[in-house]
Amino acid sequence: MNRPVRYAMERLGYRLLFCVLLGLFLAFIVPMVWDTLSPFIIALPIAAALQPLIRFFEQKLHVRRGFAVAFWVILFSAVAFLILYWFVSFAVGQIVSAANNAPTLINGTIGVLRAASDRVLNAAESMSVSVSGTIRDSLNSAFKWLGEQATALAGASLNVLVGFASSLPYALIYANFLILGVYFITGR
Repeated sequence: MNRPVRYAMERLGYRLLFCVLLGLFLAFIVPMVWDTLSPFIIALPIAAALQPLIRFFEQKLHVRRGFAVAFWVILFSAVAFLILYWFVSFAVGQIVSAANNAPTLINGTIGVLRAASDRVLNAAESMSVSVSGTIRDSLNSAFKWLGEQATALAGASLNVLVGFASSLPYALIYANFLILGVYFITGR
């Protein structure tokens, strides 16, 4: 093997090794680091956005840095929690409204499906027995499938709500670390 070909093969091998190591790094190390440090990584741009306001309080209003940092971090946290509270209460209100209206919606849907199936069955009576039986079997299987899908949807909705409720303690701990990260990063 001559020298340029060997050199090209070595370069190709090193590039391949680099790509494999980069893929492993992205697949295993980055998620682990993100899980651990994400509140502080998210706190960096928030702290950078609060810096001009803190500097204004320090320079123009002659307030000590510690008080200015605490004021803006508490104000930012309160606004964020109010927006989150509004969003969650709005979503819960919509879910409760949907749950209260569910019997009406279900009864209306069942009425429409019954009327449609009655029309189809009335039209099928004028047809041959085999076609009529096939239509009845198809309607029965369609109603069975709809019942299974409705049951699966109700179960999935319940699982989502339970998952949301069980993630609230983690979200509160995460929010605490985020607030502390913003406070300590802006406090320098």
